[in-house]
Amino acid sequence: MSKWLKLSSIIIGINVLCSHANAFEEEQVCDPDKYDTASMTICAMQTYDHEEEVMNRIYNELLMSSDTKQRYRLKRSQQAWQQFVKRDCDFQTGLEMGTIRPLMRIGCEQEYVEQRSQDLAKHLSVDSEL
Repeated sequence: MSKWLKLSSIIIGINVLCSHANAFEEEQVCDPDKYDTASMTICAMQTYDHEEEVMNRIYNELLMSSDTKQRYRLKRSQQAWQQFVKRDCDFQTGLEMGTIRPLMRIGCEQEYVEQRSQDLAKHLSVDSEL
């Protein structure tokens, strides 16, 4: 088998895998009337994604309204916060087993993201009052 034939076979295989992955992603829609763990996890992920978007919007707005020193501090603070959330949620969900663990992990991170959004928003309102 020539190099080109092997390479084209690999490329075709990758394309097939990617198309299946995209089809799987498209099927994942939140159905609040389903109470199985997979459905609840999908809904929780969508809620988390929304809350994270809100936090990122507030963060970016605060970043843009800050001077150079404050931007540096904010970036360092956000990095430290992200590490803390990862480690604390590892601790909080570390003993859980089975299919419930991802759902609990998402819930843990979502609580932190919501709180972080509120904390960052307070700084935005302080900056606008100056």
